[in-house]
Amino acid sequence: MVAASSASEALACLERDVFDLVITDFAMPHMNGAQLADEIRRRWPVPVILSSGYAELPSDLARTLPRLPKPYAQADLRDVLEAVMLGRARGR
Repeated sequence: MVAASSASEALACLERDVFDLVITDFAMPHMNGAQLADEIRRRWPVPVILSSGYAELPSDLARTLPRLPKPYAQADLRDVLEAVMLGRARGR
């Protein structure tokens, strides 16, 4: 597991190493989680999960990104990870 404190730091990590999955928050300075996900998907074949405490997110995100609502339990994390890794997750 690698933690990044910003979208630019996350992109730098992805440039250096290979990752199986990225989980990102929606609310970040300079680039939100959806923008980060778009950039990741443009450059690497890495699944992205959007974690957010916002009840309402832009409607296009619901169709394109698996979502892990905050707060979440360990079972919620397990379920979304399983769905993403098995290729059956869409926005939640």
